Amino acid sequence: MQAYLEKENGQLIYTVTQDGEVSGYVAIDSLVAGRSCGGLRMLPDIEKEEMSGLARSMTLKYGFLGLPQGGVKAGVRGDPAAPRDLRWKQLKAFGGAIAHLLRTRRYVPGNDMGTENEDIRYMLGSIGFPIKRRELHDNHSGYYTACTVLAGIRQGSRHLGLTLEGSTVAIEGFGKVGGALAELLAEANAKVVAISTSRGAIYDPRGLDVKHLR
Repeated sequence: MQAYLEKENGQLIYTVTQDGEVSGYVAIDSLVAGRSCGGLRMLPDIEKEEMSGLARSMTLKYGFLGLPQGGVKAGVRGDPAAPRDLRWKQLKAFGGAIAHLLRTRRYVPGNDMGTENEDIRYMLGSIGFPIKRRELHDNHSGYYTACTVLAGIRQGSRHLGLTLEGSTVAIEGFGKVGGALAELLAEANAKVVAISTSRGAIYDPRGLDVKHLR
């Protein structure tokens, strides 16, 4: 794989290709002390515009929280449900193409949709990059993200003159964030009637048993 740099709208966009086909992107929106942080996702439909928008969101998030790091987002085109050896082969090639960003810490990756900390550790290890003990540790970020989504739902409901209690809800995705959000909504006495994932969907107008599904 090879990475080609473009500058668009103040961002640094690295397009990673293999045999003339796009394999993924790294979009750096901002640098603080030469460093940017953001997740690396693996999905089959990774697009440059989406990575660019997400990178900007990371800059805004870190600025709001007062964290001294720039915003970036990266993605590899691949099947997150593929066998591990195939996924790791893609991540190794992707890591090799952007090794100069990883080694200089211009891009500090974390797990995201379709990737786990174990995947990131492997990718960094494949280019001989040492990982500090405090980095890539397990956390409850999915739950905290779900709490933030719930806060947004509450505010949106108030704006529309609705009450969360008794409302019906459909959730797209049932992973670390979606699953936690479903439980939080059920605890708030909202009725979760539909859940969809990449493998299909389930619907019951009477409400789903979220704890059973979890």
